[in-house]
Amino acid sequence: MKEEPVQDPDTQSHYAAYVAFDWADQKHDVHILDARSRRREHLEIEHSPEALTDFVNLLRGRFGPGPIALAVELKRGPLINFLCAFEFIDIYPVKTTTLSHYRKAFYPSGAKSDPLDCALILEILVKHPDRLESPWEPDTPETRLLGELAEARRGFVDGLTALSQKLRACLKGYYPLAIDILGGTLDNRLACDLLLRWPTLEELQKARGSTLRNFFHRHNCRSEKRIAEALQLRREALPLTSDPAIIAGGRLRAVTLLKQMRTLLPAIQEYDARIAELFDAHPDAFIFASLPGAGEVIAPRLLAAVGTRRGRFAHRDNLCQYNGCAPVSESSGKQAWIHWRWAAPVFVRQSFVELARWSIGHCRWVRAYNELLRERGDGFQTRLRKIGFKWSRVIFRCWKDRTAYDESRYLERLQATGSPIWSKLQQLEAVATTP
Repeated sequence: MKEEPVQDPDTQSHYAAYVAFDWADQKHDVHILDARSRRREHLEIEHSPEALTDFVNLLRGRFGPGPIALAVELKRGPLINFLCAFEFIDIYPVKTTTLSHYRKAFYPSGAKSDPLDCALILEILVKHPDRLESPWEPDTPETRLLGELAEARRGFVDGLTALSQKLRACLKGYYPLAIDILGGTLDNRLACDLLLRWPTLEELQKARGSTLRNFFHRHNCRSEKRIAEALQLRREALPLTSDPAIIAGGRLRAVTLLKQMRTLLPAIQEYDARIAELFDAHPDAFIFASLPGAGEVIAPRLLAAVGTRRGRFAHRDNLCQYNGCAPVSESSGKQAWIHWRWAAPVFVRQSFVELARWSIGHCRWVRAYNELLRERGDGFQTRLRKIGFKWSRVIFRCWKDRTAYDESRYLERLQATGSPIWSKLQQLEAVATTP
């Protein structure tokens, strides 16, 4: 343990100590600054519940009930899960980019080590507290669980999409007829069951027509037109290749991919059921369920992203900045430009952008705003960001007031303010009603 004197901390005086964590899988580097003696010490702590408990007991025994300010370079993970259980510790997350730029500013040589990073985290906490977010406060357990499940579900859906793309590429190499028979959709139970039962064209053509018809019926596909088209495609199909090496290799690869997809499909359904159960029981669910285009997938994600702590966002711009929909302005000399906000949680940004995308087909003013932006020359992604920005402000007001979204009230507001969106909406609807 190394001790050294430091200058008086230029931060809130009510903290008994300031602690910085540089976390890792096996051990954590920790710097502790005593606010009274102005002395700092460096420790290494193993990553285990026992070692972390001993460390918290050390802090409690040395500094009493606190409070203690603790800065760490993350907002989630096992370390945060452990520390947030102690009320006398205020957790200040430090962004990775903040630490990286701070290190480069004072160590341009590129020098880096865990103890150095830990010392810099402590310096940021002590000397630049105004640059940090407010102490991290966990949301309700139900809201946090909803967020965890929604993000995990998105990961499994992305995995299913990746597998279906690999399967499509595989089938194009030896069995393209399967893609046509399935209408191009490969990420459902019907596709998995059909291809696992008949993974090659030869096996499919040996099956009886009545067997195929019964197969489609058992999978709730009773469109006679579609079944007849599938049977005709099978009769008229010619093999892409007769090379046994290509067919055998493609067959094994396809079956392997299909088995993975068969595992993911019921797992995603289980997530959907649990998310729906949590969302329906949540006291704020009615706010997000009222958003046009949100549906049963996007609405829970938005609820988890915004949370239930009304003091978390003091102004609507805070929410827009947090979710990445607020633009960033830069200027230098006589030049000025606007670009996409880089520092934003990816999953949260995706949720608001996807709301923007789906609401185009479900909301009148969004459809008009999208056309207005298109006429101004904005690209698709820029339009989605701007629509997401509008939705962020709407959601903030509904969330603060605990009221459901009412499109008629919003349209009245657009009309009263003479918004160009209202003018465009009137124009579109006039064209739609013209014989």
